[in-house]
Amino acid sequence: MLKTVPSEIFMFTRLETLSLAHNHIDKIELANIEVREASQSTLEAAWRCSSLKQLDLSHNRLQTIPNGIQAATQLTKLYIASNKLKDLPQSWCCPLEKLKASNNSITNVPDIHLHWLKSLKFLDLSTNKLTAIPLPICRLSGLQDLNLSHNQIQALPAPMEWCTLRLSILDLSHNQLFHGDLDQYLDSALNTSNSLRSAFTRTLKKLAGDRNMDMRMHCDPNPTSMFYVDQNQPEDKKLLLEFPKMFADCLHTLNLNHNKLHAVPDDICDMSALRVLDLQGNPDLTQLPAKLSTLRDLYSIKVDQNQIKDPPEIDQILTNGIKPSQNIKRVLRERLHDSQPYRGVKLMIVGPQKSGKTSLMTQLCHCEWPIEDRGVNVQKWQPSFQRTLRRTSVLQMNQEEINFELWDLKGGDNYALVHQTLFTSRTLYLLVWDMSEKNRESRKSDHGY
Repeated sequence: MLKTVPSEIFMFTRLETLSLAHNHIDKIELANIEVREASQSTLEAAWRCSSLKQLDLSHNRLQTIPNGIQAATQLTKLYIASNKLKDLPQSWCCPLEKLKASNNSITNVPDIHLHWLKSLKFLDLSTNKLTAIPLPICRLSGLQDLNLSHNQIQALPAPMEWCTLRLSILDLSHNQLFHGDLDQYLDSALNTSNSLRSAFTRTLKKLAGDRNMDMRMHCDPNPTSMFYVDQNQPEDKKLLLEFPKMFADCLHTLNLNHNKLHAVPDDICDMSALRVLDLQGNPDLTQLPAKLSTLRDLYSIKVDQNQIKDPPEIDQILTNGIKPSQNIKRVLRERLHDSQPYRGVKLMIVGPQKSGKTSLMTQLCHCEWPIEDRGVNVQKWQPSFQRTLRRTSVLQMNQEEINFELWDLKGGDNYALVHQTLFTSRTLYLLVWDMSEKNRESRKSDHGY
């Protein structure tokens, strides 16, 4: 196990990949040059591997990254996860694309957007000590994958601060994000006495009521962390998470599991590109908005470890475990359109002319032979076998019976094309065919079915 890194290892001018991971390194023996005052030649003297493209220093004991690293002007991947860093290194002129700094003690992020504005695509700052999303991160216009899970983030930056037009994956799981009523926030986050909470609530409501704009309130000393008090509900103030509008067109994976959500933020229902939504582990989340069903590309909705009571069918869907995301969207869609259960089946009887379609229908429905010669005859049919199934407990006692609507389509070449317009999805088709010897020739000439 290495404890230090000698300076000679950085003297290889053609070195492109260097991995020093999984050691006990607590120091890199390089001259800690003041980069702003140093010339390029001075930097190269301290760190001569200017061709370095990938550097892995993860799983060590580093507390700082020497600023001599800024001589690596071709670096594209930097791995410094699982160390003892409190700050990220300052950005420098290099085409860095991937930065992984998870499992440290980082509380501050410098202005990394100054040099990595468009180049940085992947940033992992999970398992650190961030209490807010630093603004330099929000200004990385080329960022595509952002992982800020397992921190102490309480709120989001204001929507106008975000410039991440290409962000497709956002992981904010295992934080302290809150979305819900003001009183609920005071109970769970502030944990104050009743008298102090009442006084604080009155002050907030008065301040919010005296303003025409959304009131921003700081959750911590960092001015980038804030929540909003909804002015549309003066009697029931709400603290809301607000996502930027640009997320609607770019974000396809959003992870909010294990936070303090009391409701699903409204902005999520407008994210038309969203494919995966993880809301697990929010025990105070009791309702899913019906508008989630309008997200056409959403194929995964994870709501386990919650107390979803509205719609009430969600609990049964999760218990069954059969295509939960698809069934959740179905239930929400029915709620959105105020749908009612329809226990009916369309059964179309088709076949060649004079094959016995009408005779079969009259026997099933116990009805008279139709007087008029119509192209389509429709009759109601309620099978008697359903009562037998109910007695044998195949059907539940409280389950309504299924009603069939029989369609008798007249055969013949003249009607074959017309009948094609009546064929619909979610329909049962019963093909009737006369196998007797006398109709052999008619079967050969009838190509309608």
